Amino acid sequence: MVCIRQHYIPRFLLKGFASREKNDEKYTYVFTKDAKAYETNIINIGIERYFYNSQNNHKTDDAVTVYEDKHVPFVSDLRTLNETTKVDSQKSLAFIVHMFKRTKHTRESIAEFQKNAFNVIQNSFSSGANSQQRFAHFLKTNRDDIAELMKEELSKQYWHLSSIQLDAQIQIQLGKIIKDPSQAPQEFFTFFQEVFNRLKNDAPEISKLGQNSALLNEKVKDNYFRLENSFEWRVFFSDSPNYILGDVGPIGRSKSENDYKTLIPKGQNLEEIVLPISDKHLLVGGYPKNFPSEYNANSINKAIASLSKFFFVSTRNNEKIEELVSIIGSSADAFDDNDRTKMYHKIEREWFGK
Repeated sequence: MVCIRQHYIPRFLLKGFASREKNDEKYTYVFTKDAKAYETNIINIGIERYFYNSQNNHKTDDAVTVYEDKHVPFVSDLRTLNETTKVDSQKSLAFIVHMFKRTKHTRESIAEFQKNAFNVIQNSFSSGANSQQRFAHFLKTNRDDIAELMKEELSKQYWHLSSIQLDAQIQIQLGKIIKDPSQAPQEFFTFFQEVFNRLKNDAPEISKLGQNSALLNEKVKDNYFRLENSFEWRVFFSDSPNYILGDVGPIGRSKSENDYKTLIPKGQNLEEIVLPISDKHLLVGGYPKNFPSEYNANSINKAIASLSKFFFVSTRNNEKIEELVSIIGSSADAFDDNDRTKMYHKIEREWFGK
């Protein structure tokens, strides 16, 4: 039976930020930008109805549960450490990748980027100089996918044609337009405008499908984060920090920047990844020569609060934590202007030959 309420921030991680326990139930303080801080059972945090699947499909949620069972004992063991300790690199990276893949923050950030990317594609062949040539290059680059899309749309109109006949007609028309885009009828451009309008509207669902696919394939890929073999993992412990946990999940810092960012843009050449696993334990991946003797909890908390889209949780509700509320979401956009420019230029080069 499928679970209706599905966590995108796992309860086993939230347990490390419990403010109190009652009848084996753990509670924590939740801080959002639009409401006063409140204490609630962790079962109510980072959760959404059918977040991964639908009522009739629970494949991804089942897979997430299986992977959680592997991470729970590892994270539980890390929380028993009472000094800074080097820990298993493969298990640490597998846990970080799992957390990166499953959050609502990741899904919504990618959906927003996809929506903007569809806009770029749409505008590239609908206006400006050489728009017809760009459109022809787009058709040539994506010919098979476009033929399949056209077949799906035209099969109702040309129901009397066999599948082979329809394929042949579509390929003939595409060939003519690629050779001379001025031959494309206006209806052809209108069709693609409608397609991309649908894609923009469907971006959240497309992102969900992509996220589910990634979660079903839980293989650790070091090259996504561009980590070198010398990347080491440690848990930093202190009695005093009071780390918070945000909805952003793990965050990272690249070699070229001092500020922490989300892990979404590929190829950041990361030199450090951090994720609090309790109010006293910080899991850190990085280069041994760059590890400090200790981390500044205030700096980490500020980065987490600003990068989180919706909320963060804390074991305590005090003035220092309350001060972080005003910056929730201030840096939550996963792609800055530089990231977007690079990605859009890549799309235009690959799809439009610009």
